Amino acid sequence: MSAASNLRSEDQFLCSICLDVFTDPVSTPCGHNFCNQCITEHWNSKVICDCPLCNKVFRTRPELNVNTLFSEVVAQFRHEAEHKASSSSSEQQAAKPGEVPCDVCSGTKGKALKSCLVCLVSYCQTHLEPHLTVSVLKKHQLMEPVENLEDRMCPKHQKPLELFCKSEQTCVCMMCTVLEHKTHEFVPLSEECEGKKTELRKTEAEMQQMIQKRRVKINEIRECLKKSKAAADREKAEGVEVFTALMQCVERDLNQMMKRMEEEEKAREKRAEGLIKDLEEEISELMKRSSEVEQLLHSEDHLHLLQGFSSLKAAPPTKDWTEVSVRPSSYEGTVVRAVAQLEETLSKEMKNLFEAELKGKQQFAVDVTLDPDTAHPKLILYDDGKQVSLGDERKKLPDNPERFSLCVCVLGKQSFSSGKFYFEVQVKGKTKWDLGVSKESINRKGEITVRPDEGFWTIRLRHGNEYSAYENSPVRLSLRFVPEKVGVFVDYEEGLVSFYDVDAAALIYSFTGCCFTDKLLPYFSPCLNDGDVSYQEADREQEYEKITNELRQLLALRGEYLQVKTSKEWLKYTILNEPAADDEEDEEKNAEAYAELIQFLDDKSLSLVMRDAADNGREALKLLREYYAGKGKPRSDEKVTFAEFKTKLRSYEDVENMRATVSEDTVMRARAQFGTKRAPEGAKNSENMDIVLQVRCQRPHCQGLSA
Repeated sequence: MSAASNLRSEDQFLCSICLDVFTDPVSTPCGHNFCNQCITEHWNSKVICDCPLCNKVFRTRPELNVNTLFSEVVAQFRHEAEHKASSSSSEQQAAKPGEVPCDVCSGTKGKALKSCLVCLVSYCQTHLEPHLTVSVLKKHQLMEPVENLEDRMCPKHQKPLELFCKSEQTCVCMMCTVLEHKTHEFVPLSEECEGKKTELRKTEAEMQQMIQKRRVKINEIRECLKKSKAAADREKAEGVEVFTALMQCVERDLNQMMKRMEEEEKAREKRAEGLIKDLEEEISELMKRSSEVEQLLHSEDHLHLLQGFSSLKAAPPTKDWTEVSVRPSSYEGTVVRAVAQLEETLSKEMKNLFEAELKGKQQFAVDVTLDPDTAHPKLILYDDGKQVSLGDERKKLPDNPERFSLCVCVLGKQSFSSGKFYFEVQVKGKTKWDLGVSKESINRKGEITVRPDEGFWTIRLRHGNEYSAYENSPVRLSLRFVPEKVGVFVDYEEGLVSFYDVDAAALIYSFTGCCFTDKLLPYFSPCLNDGDVSYQEADREQEYEKITNELRQLLALRGEYLQVKTSKEWLKYTILNEPAADDEEDEEKNAEAYAELIQFLDDKSLSLVMRDAADNGREALKLLREYYAGKGKPRSDEKVTFAEFKTKLRSYEDVENMRATVSEDTVMRARAQFGTKRAPEGAKNSENMDIVLQVRCQRPHCQGLSA
């Protein structure tokens, strides 16, 4: 009952204006109590005097006096409340660093439990009690304790930020909704927070996916490092084992050589010592007889001398040392022979090593079949897709983008963009071949450059015994054996392409440090065996036809054949047509025509007309007409190679606005040199005759002439 009384009196001892415990309480005529200052300020701010609680209007302003009895009761209540608050504050937990403290506590700040958005104050358990019990304070909005509550107030209207403006994406107060943001769309903060939480959940899920992907990548990297370390340890162990065996082999052969030489030297010393011993024994015996002979010489006893003479005169029992000798040993070549034997031993060890390595590579063998869509038209692919050879004729096949147009090459169907793969190619009996791997995006039309920077990693054979690797500059290879079967191994991630002689189990060559980013395809070119030149000439003939046709089309599309000053039409007409019978002979005009003509002839044509028709325009034109119509003598003093012909055509691209001469006789001789003795078809028509004269060619019109 006492607790209920306290709770009831606690509510009654609060002023309804300031919401705090009464200070100098006074009573109005209607019986309600207020702080003296609160009710006085209330009436001062209004014209009429009324009760703030019951709204009763007083005609005259009542005289207010302090209610002494009620004031004493309030004072007692205030004292009890302060005592209770002090005892509670001593018991409650103090705010730790990082926790929000109570804004009301004096001295040691208690830990705040809630923050009031109306009061803009954070309260501990003790000071929060009025907001939980007083009916007026219960209406205040409480939240989890936070610092800097002023940041939650509208800086312009000093009201709590309770709404969210979707138009400007900012938090606003109630005053903002009727003033600055009155035309905007608003939602409660809680509703907008739910939407933002949904977005945050989505963002969090995306970040979790990113985190997961990166964790997977970390695991991949760690696994790669683990595998790399394991491979390195494996190779190190194998390397130590191999090199230890090689060193033991070298040391064993060295010890054997030293032992053999020492044994030979000991045997020689023993024999020499035996010979010396025998010689010394014979010397001792001879010295003994020499002493006896000397004594006999000095003897005066004739009988004794004659009796001892016969025994001393006989030859002593000695050995014939004439042929006996100890020749000095010559160890020359011993080291060479030992090294040769060591080399043979090392070769066997290396072969065993390469055989083991090759077996490891063969574990990654793949089934490769040839792609007919990429094969040059002269290549013949067998039904099994495993063999290719060069045919006699060029087949009529679709000129699809994948097909090689000039180089006799073919690619494999299978492509590889990761991991390791291995395949073998039979090259027995071939004097020329190219093989290896290439990028899928290589150029397949016209002439191609087989180099790593162009997307090719290959080796080749030329002339039956010249092996080389296609680096950016050719690398000559010295092979001990002629490969009949070549193995190709590729490690995509390591950037390694290795070639092996399968039968000899020997490494031919390796491309290392390659950076593969495109798909790789097996690459094969059976090439032309030495002596098979007809195929090449036929290809060149077709390329020649293509070039000349492009040139003619170029001239026709330009709408003008020649730029030969003002005499071009007359010269063309005169060359192509016989003069009329009734044309008058004008020497001056004839000489003038000759002067105009020689300005536009190439050197050989000029020498022809100057030799046989000097200063005679009509005769010069007649010679040219007969010559280009096939009636004149061929000029055998000039030889034009196919490369020179292409170079002359390419000169159209090299110099802008240049004067270039392409003679029809040059075309005829080039054609004859490329496999036929007849003149090109249409040699008498206007297009070919136009080629004889000089043409001014501009670069934009000549780009189609590249051979």
